[in-house]
Amino acid sequence: MGRAAVLLTVLTAGSAVLGLVRDMVIAVVYGAGGALDAYFVAQGLMNVVLGLVASAMAMAKASVPVLARQVGEDRAAAAARTMSVVLTTTVVVLGVAAVVMGPAAGPWSRCRRPGWGPTTHVSRSS
Repeated sequence: MGRAAVLLTVLTAGSAVLGLVRDMVIAVVYGAGGALDAYFVAQGLMNVVLGLVASAMAMAKASVPVLARQVGEDRAAAAARTMSVVLTTTVVVLGVAAVVMGPAAGPWSRCRRPGWGPTTHVSRSS
């Protein structure tokens, strides 16, 4: 269990480093300016969605040892009940988040791009 936790931590840290490298490459390709700003504004809400999905995956990973123990002890009914609770909770939380985030997308992007008017256009210069 300890090795699995260390592996998960190392892979998470590696993901963060690769994300930083991705952002650096994008900054070099687009340069500082409107196109890069527009990219990061659009990416902002998607990062929140990905964070919610990652949380759902973490919940699934956390339930594996409990389910394995229940199945190993030949308690199939308890394992089925546990899985039902985990799936129901995950679906309800993600569903509520989706319903809330739909109408919040406009205000979220306005908050992330102060000073941009509704007619601001970004053209990519190549």
